[in-house]
Amino acid sequence: RRLKKDIKEVNRMPGKKEQVLFCRLSNRQRAMYEAFLQSDQVKQVLRGSTQMLGAITMLRKICNHPDLVCPPDQGSVDAFLQKGYFSEADLMQDYSDDDNE
Repeated sequence: RRLKKDIKEVNRMPGKKEQVLFCRLSNRQRAMYEAFLQSDQVKQVLRGSTQMLGAITMLRKICNHPDLVCPPDQGSVDAFLQKGYFSEADLMQDYSDDDNE
């Protein structure tokens, strides 16, 4: 395995610059974020009965893009807001509702 000090090109590269940008959550993201904070999963983390990495990952996904958590259709978002999470069963329910129409 090569180390950075062994590669000549690394020495010629400019230093790394980081830029931190802050942006507000959209209304949808805020609603999903707050719904998840009220969910049973977060309550279990606070009681210490569940690991917090899953909850942190969910919050990160909501902040990055809510479509990472659930499909963008209104039924899926409503299901998430009611329960604080989205499951494959919710997706199947949406499809069966479409078939009945």
